[in-house]
Amino acid sequence: MTLTATLTGIEVFTDRLYLTSPGASSPITVMGNFSDGIQRNVSAAALGTTYLTSIPGVATVSADGVVTA
Repeated sequence: MTLTATLTGIEVFTDRLYLTSPGASSPITVMGNFSDGIQRNVSAAALGTTYLTSIPGVATVSADGVVTA
Protein backbone atom coordinates (compact mmCIF):
# COMPACT_ATOMS: atom_id res chain seq x y z
CA MET A 1 0.00 0.00 0.00
CA THR A 2 1.35 3.43 -0.96
CA LEU A 3 0.25 6.54 0.88
CA THR A 4 0.69 9.88 -0.81
CA ALA A 5 0.97 13.05 1.25
CA THR A 6 -0.82 16.11 -0.10
CA LEU A 7 0.35 19.70 0.07
CA THR A 8 -1.53 21.62 2.76
CA GLY A 9 0.36 24.93 2.73
CA ILE A 10 3.57 26.75 1.86
CA GLU A 11 6.04 29.07 3.54
CA VAL A 12 8.35 31.36 1.56
CA PHE A 13 11.74 32.55 2.84
CA THR A 14 14.49 34.77 1.41
CA ASP A 15 17.97 35.74 2.61
CA ARG A 16 17.54 39.42 1.77
CA LEU A 17 14.47 41.62 1.92
CA TYR A 18 15.94 44.33 -0.33
CA LEU A 19 18.01 44.15 -3.50
CA THR A 20 19.62 47.58 -3.56
CA SER A 21 21.72 47.46 -6.73
CA PRO A 22 21.32 46.14 -10.26
CA GLY A 23 22.55 42.56 -10.49
CA ALA A 24 22.06 41.87 -6.78
CA SER A 25 20.33 38.55 -6.19
CA SER A 26 18.80 36.45 -3.46
CA PRO A 27 17.36 32.93 -3.51
CA ILE A 28 13.80 32.20 -2.51
CA THR A 29 13.21 29.06 -0.46
CA VAL A 30 9.73 27.56 -0.65
CA MET A 31 8.87 25.02 2.03
CA GLY A 32 5.81 22.85 1.51
CA ASN A 33 3.77 21.63 4.46
CA PHE A 34 2.33 18.18 3.76
CA SER A 35 -0.52 16.15 5.21
CA ASP A 36 1.92 13.62 6.68
CA GLY A 37 3.26 16.38 8.97
CA ILE A 38 6.58 16.69 7.15
CA GLN A 39 7.87 19.99 5.75
CA ARG A 40 9.82 19.63 2.50
CA ASN A 41 11.84 22.06 0.39
CA VAL A 42 9.89 22.48 -2.86
CA SER A 43 11.88 25.43 -4.28
CA ALA A 44 13.22 23.65 -7.37
CA ALA A 45 11.43 23.95 -10.70
CA ALA A 46 11.86 20.17 -11.12
CA LEU A 47 9.42 19.73 -8.22
CA GLY A 48 6.74 21.76 -9.98
CA THR A 49 7.25 25.17 -8.39
CA THR A 50 6.97 28.12 -10.77
CA TYR A 51 7.87 31.75 -10.19
CA LEU A 52 6.54 34.95 -11.72
CA THR A 53 7.47 38.62 -11.40
CA SER A 54 4.97 41.41 -11.81
CA ILE A 55 7.59 43.89 -13.09
CA PRO A 56 10.26 42.00 -15.09
CA GLY A 57 12.08 45.27 -15.87
CA VAL A 58 12.83 45.66 -12.16
CA ALA A 59 13.51 42.08 -11.11
CA THR A 60 13.66 38.63 -12.69
CA VAL A 61 13.21 35.21 -11.10
CA SER A 62 15.04 32.14 -12.32
CA ALA A 63 13.31 28.78 -12.74
CA ASP A 64 14.72 27.69 -9.37
CA GLY A 65 13.76 30.85 -7.49
CA VAL A 66 16.73 33.21 -7.56
CA VAL A 67 15.54 36.83 -7.68
CA THR A 68 17.85 39.26 -9.49
CA ALA A 69 17.45 43.03 -9.58
